[in-house]
Amino acid sequence: MRQRKRVVRGGGGGGSGFSRAPATFVLIALNVAAYLFEIAAGGGGLSPGGSVINDFALRGVSVADGEWYRLLTGGFLHASLIHIGFNMLLLFFLGRLLEPALGTRRVVALYFAPLLAGAA
Repeated sequence: MRQRKRVVRGGGGGGSGFSRAPATFVLIALNVAAYLFEIAAGGGGLSPGGSVINDFALRGVSVADGEWYRLLTGGFLHASLIHIGFNMLLLFFLGRLLEPALGTRRVVALYFAPLLAGAA
């Protein structure tokens, strides 16, 4: 009973959310930037299709023709504001919990491994 542990809220260390989970915030920024690019090109749920969807979405025939980048870029495209909103909300909450515990490299691996596995 004599020993007391100091209770630290918010994971200790203070600092901003970015300093504790940089990969999470960078991934959210990349996804939002890709969605804004979709909207600017005439897609992203505002109208069906669009040049960004045609050029970067996952299409098996295009990948077979050598457009391997589609395996990665397709994971950053979103169909609507609701789609990206819920995805980024979940990434925000889970990323801020997991990244300080697992580390930035593991969280990035945890993000890209299912993205590539799903594309395969």
